Amino acid sequence: MKKRVLSGTRPTGKAHLGNLAGAFLNWVRIQDSGEYETFYCVVDWHSLTTDYAETDALRPNTLEMLRDWLAIGLSPERSVLFLQSAVPEHAELHLLFSMLVSLSRALRVPTFKEHLEDKRSELVKDKLRTETSDVSEILKGIRAEVTENLAEFIASGPSPETVRQKLSSELSKLTDRASDLLARSVADVDFSDVPGFDAISCGFLEYPILQAADIAVYRAQAVPVGEDQVPHIEFAREIVRRFNATYGQVFPEPEALLTPVPRILGSDGRKMSKRYDNGIYLADPPDVLERKLMGFFTDPAKIRKSDPGHPDDCPVFLLIKAFLPPRAEEVKPACERGELGCVECKRRAAAGLNEFLAPYREKRSSFKEDYLLDVLREGSRRAREEAAKTMSLVRRAMKMDWL
Repeated sequence: MKKRVLSGTRPTGKAHLGNLAGAFLNWVRIQDSGEYETFYCVVDWHSLTTDYAETDALRPNTLEMLRDWLAIGLSPERSVLFLQSAVPEHAELHLLFSMLVSLSRALRVPTFKEHLEDKRSELVKDKLRTETSDVSEILKGIRAEVTENLAEFIASGPSPETVRQKLSSELSKLTDRASDLLARSVADVDFSDVPGFDAISCGFLEYPILQAADIAVYRAQAVPVGEDQVPHIEFAREIVRRFNATYGQVFPEPEALLTPVPRILGSDGRKMSKRYDNGIYLADPPDVLERKLMGFFTDPAKIRKSDPGHPDDCPVFLLIKAFLPPRAEEVKPACERGELGCVECKRRAAAGLNEFLAPYREKRSSFKEDYLLDVLREGSRRAREEAAKTMSLVRRAMKMDWL
């Protein structure tokens, strides 16, 4: 009998290249290997743990994500593609699992504190944008003043060395004035109303328990994840062990199915993410992809074409390495020897990525909404049949099936 795999992702809309490299292509490989029964879920309830008031986008984002799944090769005939909220057994098992987890244990889930700090950081950034919105206008005025002074000075015909000294002096003054202005502005901001722990909902705290239920309700033996998600799988294993020890053997202990996850960076050098608006999407037209890629940060130490590059630290090379491996073998030595400039490298990468994505774009556009809804309905029906079997075993084990 085949082992069963369960994985899912939140409905955040169209997939970017980081999603493709880090998860979706791996899902297709697992599906096509024939070694596993594959269940892939749009976990819309998980979206509510951080954005409970933002539900208008759930439907369109889910359909966009499903469109990408089908375009890259996930098949409703070979995998169960479904919507979490269409299978209420997830919520029932989550409730029962929550009885087995102490509050102190839930608070020790490593990613909880990270999410808390991220949330506070975003709130502080929003506060600063609001409270210091006039600073940018003042800085523009200072910059214009410095530019005017430099123009008058250069017009007097000084030597190049004198120009460099003057420029350095003016830039130093500009930096000092800007720093002083920002420091005084930030000092006046009242952060007392930026919430901390009290801003976190119970749903947010318990999302790892819901994640454990997502896995266990299908009695999945394996979950494809990156290393950052391993603590969540271990947490799910703890819950399953406690259930089995308390009520009898019902669930297998899920294993993390670790696979190499390429590091994909966005245009600003940070992890590619919709939150940072720094990504390239499967659905981006060729001209949009090229425009975005030409704006990517590259190796900061490579100023001139002839400078030796460090491709392994360059976001553009990481894209080439992930999606155009034969080309990466040519680009890396040429970059390191200073034979390939960043602009030319970006142009070639854009052409290669557009060629790579062309069949996905064409296939993606062929899926109509009615078809997508049918796929989700059928997949959710099949998923619920399996979840119902599990919950029957759970109720029997807990002696809650007597009525």
